[in-house]
Formats: sequence, C-alpha cells, structure tokens
Amino acid sequence: MEPGGERIYVAMGTGPWASMVERTFPTNSGLVKAVLEAGKIITFPAARHDPRVQFPELLAERRSLACVPLIAAGKIMGILWIAADAPFSVNDIRILNGAGDIAANALYRSTLFERTRTQAEQLSQVMQGVPEGIVLLDAEKRVIIANSHGEGYLRLLANTGVGEVVRKLGGYPLETLLTSSPLGW
Repeated sequence: MEPGGERIYVAMGTGPWASMVERTFPTNSGLVKAVLEAGKIITFPAARHDPRVQFPELLAERRSLACVPLIAAGKIMGILWIAADAPFSVNDIRILNGAGDIAANALYRSTLFERTRTQAEQLSQVMQGVPEGIVLLDAEKRVIIANSHGEGYLRLLANTGVGEVVRKLGGYPLETLLTSSPLGW
C-alpha cells in the first residue's frame, strides 16, 4: 500500500497479471475495499462473475480468487492475490493465511530495517558535525560508533578504536571514570 493508504501498488504479478505490475489502484472500491474492510482472507469461488472484480479477463480459465491481507503490527501492508481453477479448501486457506503472515512480517521487518538504517545514517551525520569528541560504548564497553574527534581521542588516550573494548582512558580504569564521585560530581 502506498503511504496514506489511499492507493495500492502492484509490486509483482505473473502470467496474465504481469501487465498490472507498477500500476496503482484506489483502496476505496472493488475487491481491495472488501479485503481492507474485512481485514481477513476473502475467497471468491465465482470470481469471474463478481462485480467487484475489476479485471475479470485476467482470471482467464481460473474461476476462484483468494485475497489475503498482509497484516503485521496490526496494520494491513498489502494484499496477496491468488487465482485457482477450483474453489479454495479450508486447508488452502490455512496455508494462504500462513504465507500471508510470513510475507507481511518480512515486509514489516524490511521497513523497520530501512528506517533503522536511515536513522543510523542521520545519527552518524550529526555526530560527524559535532566539533567535540563523541564515543558510544555498549554494555561491554566496546566502541560502537565515534566521530572523527572521538576516534582521535580514543587512539591517543586508550590506544583503541571502533569495535574495540575500552579498558582505560588516559591511564585511568574506565569503570572509575564512568562512576559518580562521592562528592556528587
């Protein structure tokens, strides 16, 4: 689905549906609307005769159609369309639901990965623009990221770099430097 949810984008199609790839359709009509409103798989045993089917000629000799909403994190991310010669059985529907769950979660994870990658790039740009040394350590005191000034200080004061564990900084144990003074400073 496109951002805003007003249109759905056809990302992939095979056979007669290949002609639909890269086209968009409104989400407020036809089978798309029916699936989005139901929020669950819908099957159409006589799809060629259903008035909600916008392109019945694409079904060719296929009679049945299943529309599987791709739901992840409580949100419909798209729809999987499958045509068949015969009506879908209960077992077919169970398998299609499973395939839809797998596809939806893969799409969702891909979206999260891309968002995380973008945020990491933005953080890196901000860090590189700071005129002071910035170093990020994980729980094991391993350097996760550092700007150029921070890398210079690490080499000078700890003889370490990104990916390495910091044990001492300027000759002092790191634990000493990371704890509060009894005087509160």
